[in-house]
Amino acid sequence: SDGGDQREIRELLEKMTISGKYLEWVTIRKDERIILLKVEEIHWVEARGNYVYLKTVEGGHMLRATINSIEAKLDPDTFVRVNRSTIVNLHYIKELQVWRPGEYRVVMRGGKSFAFTRGYREHMEAFLKNKTI
Repeated sequence: SDGGDQREIRELLEKMTISGKYLEWVTIRKDERIILLKVEEIHWVEARGNYVYLKTVEGGHMLRATINSIEAKLDPDTFVRVNRSTIVNLHYIKELQVWRPGEYRVVMRGGKSFAFTRGYREHMEAFLKNKTI
């Protein structure tokens, strides 16, 4: 296809992804396709070198980005950083387990669990304080 069409599509997608204060959509290039992923469908984000792995109900997608750049664009009311390399969507957390004194494990609805390390605990405590009885 010609370059003009590609440029128009790219500009449209860029407008879609930055429409609000936080990301609503992520666009992932796979060969000749561009996958549109709604951010609220992401269960968790994991750093993998120069990429991040985005886990969804349908599987996973690799995106060339850093965990810090993604974290800055995600709504902190929904996404919480639990350790150096992982951000979780609070809507998909099943439970928190006490793991060691001062440390928890976050168990996701699908069974996957992550260490919730000390340095990131205040994020979760702030979230729980505002939203639970």
